[in-house]
This record gives sequence, structure tokens and C-alpha cells, in this order.
Amino acid sequence: MALTAKQKKFCNEYIKDFSVVTATKKAGYKQNYGYHLLEKKHIQEYLAELKKEIAARNELDVDKIIDELKSIAFDDVGKYLNYRTVKTQVGTDKEGNPIIGYKQVIDMIDSDLIDTKNIKEISNTTQGFKIKLYERDKALMKLLDYLISTDQIYDDTQAVDFRIVVDDDPMTEEEKKLFRINGVSQAEIENDKEI
Repeated sequence: MALTAKQKKFCNEYIKDFSVVTATKKAGYKQNYGYHLLEKKHIQEYLAELKKEIAARNELDVDKIIDELKSIAFDDVGKYLNYRTVKTQVGTDKEGNPIIGYKQVIDMIDSDLIDTKNIKEISNTTQGFKIKLYERDKALMKLLDYLISTDQIYDDTQAVDFRIVVDDDPMTEEEKKLFRINGVSQAEIENDKEI
């Protein structure tokens, strides 16, 4: 089945960041209609083609992406810094005896000796330098999402599709207009009407 221009626009927007809400809005559909579009086989097939094209063009594969996410998720600031506590003389008492204190010393490891790809920012402040790594919690969530989506892990919080049947009578057209799923009425879904 050929895609309409509006459906292609939705797919091209969706593939950028996988935001159904943003793609739906930018394609000009009614709020949440994108969820219905994603259930259509020809939309899924077109999205799969787009993903393959992007991966081939950028020489990407799942293994490379997972390796990069793992690198971020399991990185440690200790790879980039040496930190220790040292004794130091902070002054003298009335008799002239040294007063010993402790101070934190942080040394950055030479960038020639480490892989710096996970460093998001290095800045020199009045209090010393600051090093910021990419967010490990986000990387961990992306890895978890991947594992769940590929059924490599069970998640009992995943949504379950169900329909409540009160009696054997089908819904009237008026009831269908009132009954909405993800912002799309049952009548619109059954008529496969683009909104």
C-alpha cells in the first residue's frame, strides 16, 4: 500500500527521535493519531526501510550502538582522575608546633593515556577544573529499553492490550464517537480515517 504524503511526513519526523507526539504534530495529524499509524503494516515496513537506509549510510549496526551505550553506562570517573588525601601543614600552634590538616588532591590523567570519548565537558573554574561525563543513567535506560524491546528481559509493567465487553451488543456509532483510545475514537480507527 502506498503511503500518503502526510504518512511519509509522519515517518520521516518519527525516525528522527522516535517521538510519536512530535511526529504526529509535525505531520499535521490530530493529537495521538500517530499511535494508530504505527500499528499499520505499511507504516512499519516504511519505517524499517528508513532505519536500514540510515544504518547503511552511517555504517551503524546494533552492536556498535550497544557497545557505545555500554561504554557510557559503565564508565567511571576514576579512569580520568587520580584523587587522594594528603597530610599538609595548615599552620602552627602557640608553641610553634605544626598543625596538620588534610587536603584533597585531584590530578587529571594525561589525555594521551586514556580514551576521552565519554567526556562531555571539561572546564577550568576558579575552584579548579571540572569534568563531566555523559549521563550514565540515560545510557542505562536506553540499554534497558533495548533489552525489553528485543524480549531479552521480562518487564511486567509493559502495556497489555485488552477490551472490556459488557454484553454481546456491538457499540453504536454514537458510543464509538465517545469511546476514545489514545485520543483517537473507535469510529475513526475502524474507518481508518486520517485525522
